[in-house]
Amino acid sequence: MNRRQFAIAMAGAPAIVRAAGRDDTWKDVPHWMEVACVPGAVVAVIEKGSVAAIHPFGVRRAEQSDPIGPNTVFEAASLSKPVFATAVLRLVEKKELDLARPLAEIVPLADHPRAKLITARHVLSHSSGLQNWRNRDTDQLQFAFPPGERFSYSGEGYFHLQRVVEKVTGKPFARYMQETVLEPLGMSRSNYVRKDEPDSATPHGSRGKPIEPFSITTGKKLSEIAREWKKPVEDWTYEDVERAMPLVKLPVLPNYMLPNAAASLVTTATDYSKFLLHSFSIDVMRQPQVKINSDLSWGLGCGLEGSGAGQMFWHWGDNGGYKNIFIADAKARSGILVFTNGDGGAKLYQRIVRSAVGRDFSAFLWI
Repeated sequence: MNRRQFAIAMAGAPAIVRAAGRDDTWKDVPHWMEVACVPGAVVAVIEKGSVAAIHPFGVRRAEQSDPIGPNTVFEAASLSKPVFATAVLRLVEKKELDLARPLAEIVPLADHPRAKLITARHVLSHSSGLQNWRNRDTDQLQFAFPPGERFSYSGEGYFHLQRVVEKVTGKPFARYMQETVLEPLGMSRSNYVRKDEPDSATPHGSRGKPIEPFSITTGKKLSEIAREWKKPVEDWTYEDVERAMPLVKLPVLPNYMLPNAAASLVTTATDYSKFLLHSFSIDVMRQPQVKINSDLSWGLGCGLEGSGAGQMFWHWGDNGGYKNIFIADAKARSGILVFTNGDGGAKLYQRIVRSAVGRDFSAFLWI
């Protein structure tokens, strides 16, 4: 099939089209990785409600021979958020949490009129008005606009909702996620508390040199404290983490606190594919809540591109040395997931998705 024939075929095809069958893509990936200085990547392809293929490439750490595999552990980065969103929506379904109830009624956030209006709906759709993260002790929470007015990506909002979930359920966050989402879905290699597992993918900088992830350096210190306290980190509440932060000489700010609903999930391509298959059944996630631009909007935990039968849902992840994405079509029950262990991974996954799927996405221009 030539380019013209392929373009004609695509005009009437589903948005995710036989990614598992485009063999030319998989032959080119190692070359793209070399140019992008990304030592390792793994691509999962979902077609018609099942995992059609998982393609691993490269190595877990530069200049070593341990290969990436379907069960290599990566930081999901912000792909943590949709998983957390499903747990929140489960509480809503059970009527234990109301999307429209001000979260300040459950856990106070700040003495500011707008802080008292933020709801779970605002947080999940990134329309709370909160900034993404604070990084210094002197940084104050910002309330840039009235909640619900427009889109503004916010990790701070997700962390606040994490505290609310702890309060509502009476369980430590990481333990609640393990029992409510990860274990039921069979995501046995996934956790919101990172452990120094031997088959983890090491993160790499923009020129492919290994770097030490924040989650490992901080996690080791927190694990030492946990042993002294005789209380596993998985069983820590917000108050425990708050008490531990000065001991590891870090600010008591959400951007530094682990576990973290916004970004601390560690997982594998095999595990996260199970989540994506489950997410096809959660229609409420994909109901548009706030418009970003003429092509993009945000639902309850994921980005949306297009509308009607052609709507795609997606999310990207961006931690130091880990760049990830999934793009999926719930109607076709198909999608593609890419994890990478290098700072050049965003350009790499865009090239992979374009080639495997046979089309471009507006989300790539916006990210």
